[in-house]
Amino acid sequence: MPLRLAACTPLLLTAHAIIALAPLQARGALPRFPSAEAIASPPEDAQDADHLLRDTETIASSQHKNVLLIFSASWCGSCHSLESFLADPVMRPLFDRNFVRLVLDDGEHSDDTRHHNTIGADHLRVSFHGTDAGLPFIVMLDRSGKAHRGFSSPRIWSAK
Repeated sequence: MPLRLAACTPLLLTAHAIIALAPLQARGALPRFPSAEAIASPPEDAQDADHLLRDTETIASSQHKNVLLIFSASWCGSCHSLESFLADPVMRPLFDRNFVRLVLDDGEHSDDTRHHNTIGADHLRVSFHGTDAGLPFIVMLDRSGKAHRGFSSPRIWSAK
């Protein structure tokens, strides 16, 4: 399973799950879900993208793997296609054997109260020259955190 780190894990619940669990919640069997006001911004204790990347690099180094850093958004159809591709029973073992994945949310719409950008993901994306790249934006990093040449920016491809 990819290391999917959104700004807030409870935000990953769908509206259907919240509606289906409402009767249990009413009986006190489940904790209350946050209100729309409570999830309008990421929680204060949400980890920033740099910290998440450092943690992922540490895991990758200890497992002798590389990092597959993916910038994604909830509305991005190509991002969902990539996730399906990486989850394919044939492809998944290949990627899992060689990479630790980190998916950062970047490019969410400001009026979307259910999805939030990972704090600092925009700055991290700029540091990998991904300003003009679309989503999903993929960066392959070695165990030391260095981007593999040719994978971090379309400009690098054209520079050769």
